[in-house]
Amino acid sequence: MRKPAAWLKCAERNGSLWLVRSLRKTALVLSVALVVAGCSDGGEPEGARTSEAAPGASASPAPVVYAKEGWTGPVDPVRIRLEVGAVERYADRSLLRFYVTNLTERPAFPDLAAAIANRAHMSLTLLDPVGGQAYLPLRDARGLQLGSDPRQTLYRPGVRYEHVLAFPALPADLDALTVLTNTTAGEFTGIPVADGAGTPGPSAPPAPALPTDQVGGQTYAFPLREGTGEPENAEPRALVGLTETDVKSTRKGPDGEEVGLRTDVLFTIDSAKLSPRARDILDDVAAEIEARADVQLSITGHTDDTGAPAHNLDLSRRRADAVLKELKNRLGDGWKYLAKGVGETDPAVRPSGAAAAEARARNRRVEVSYDLRPQEPPPAVNAPFHAVDGPVVASREADVDVLGFKTRRRIDVKPFYRDGAYLVAVFDITNLGPDPLTETLNSYWGVNGGEFGGFTVLDPSTGVRYGSVRLGPESPVRTLFADPGETAFLVAPDTANRGFFYVPTPPAATTSVTFDAGPFGTFKDVPID
Repeated sequence: MRKPAAWLKCAERNGSLWLVRSLRKTALVLSVALVVAGCSDGGEPEGARTSEAAPGASASPAPVVYAKEGWTGPVDPVRIRLEVGAVERYADRSLLRFYVTNLTERPAFPDLAAAIANRAHMSLTLLDPVGGQAYLPLRDARGLQLGSDPRQTLYRPGVRYEHVLAFPALPADLDALTVLTNTTAGEFTGIPVADGAGTPGPSAPPAPALPTDQVGGQTYAFPLREGTGEPENAEPRALVGLTETDVKSTRKGPDGEEVGLRTDVLFTIDSAKLSPRARDILDDVAAEIEARADVQLSITGHTDDTGAPAHNLDLSRRRADAVLKELKNRLGDGWKYLAKGVGETDPAVRPSGAAAAEARARNRRVEVSYDLRPQEPPPAVNAPFHAVDGPVVASREADVDVLGFKTRRRIDVKPFYRDGAYLVAVFDITNLGPDPLTETLNSYWGVNGGEFGGFTVLDPSTGVRYGSVRLGPESPVRTLFADPGETAFLVAPDTANRGFFYVPTPPAATTSVTFDAGPFGTFKDVPID
């Protein structure tokens, strides 16, 4: 991975003499990006360019920015150019500097927020795919983000608006990140981290108060929001990856692991008597614990929501005790064991609709959780900046039903790629009509969670299935995942939305995977770039 200093030297060497090329596959597809000439042989990655200084701005060297075009939405879709600069590291916080240009012909509010149109909360996230951490924007005591305040401003066509957004302080040895955006431009991988200089804040002149005085082609800055109280979101969130086999699921973060043993396989029906397969399964679990776990083991029995609550509670306790006994026989007294049963009170997934049976099967489990001993992390590197996606490798049409409303859609699958310790699944989904999409409801919900929770990735060589990566703990309000935050930014017929989501990466020797795309079916031999 190239250090930021080398990238900046390349930018100084080339100045602003970049050949900019705007690629648009369709009027909707987000993978459009600015492509540059020069530095491709060891300098700047494709898609980077130097930013022209606006009149009245600082005379310091122009920063390198990484640019794509895409759409915000879905309430009032706006096509924008989104340019991301290096993440600036300061003692008490870090700063993301980015630029938004309205590419439509009308003044508009590009909505960079997730779930609801709340422009006080921009849904940009910093992802460390090597260290397994996510950083959310800092908020003050009122819940308002620290940084630029664009709420009262219409973005005029062709005007470039500078934003700054504050994030938690970053480790000193972190030299690159991925920026997740709530737009069809998606993920900005390989964004360098550099030490900040001076006082963090806007570098462009303030936007004129009268919108008509804002000149197309110029760069202006928004005023900064004054924060109150101690910042919230100051701690990073662990990335939690999901892997599954037919006998267990594993949620793994950088510091701990939670193994969910499927009781349908481990026990005979409605009892705590171990099945014939249980011995081999528990042998494997004990070996994993011996290799990686700290001394404290928590064993929790769960049931689904069928049957009497009192019976479920008793059954969950007896099953947890049975697993504890078997693990202790294998591991001995060098570990601390704690077993309990909670019955149906803590489901892994809320049963709902067509996926209710699968959800209940997941809820019938015994969880073994533990902290991980310090280990040398597996080798992983940040993906370089991806200005554009690879070519379509497979397509299929399907009728997608959302609350009884069906629309014909086509998925175009692109090559997947690795970003640190994760695999990025990439695809476009086109509404073939004849009606607009009914979203903003999620069409691809599933038990894995996230915007594409019904999609998974399978490694055919091992039989391991990979699900969506979660950002931190589950939340009753909104659990975050490494995905766009929406499935549809554009809802009209004959428009396309780019989708992506992160899963744990398969072994390095795996060069292709099987993609289970929910209602679109299964695609074999999807290449990994």
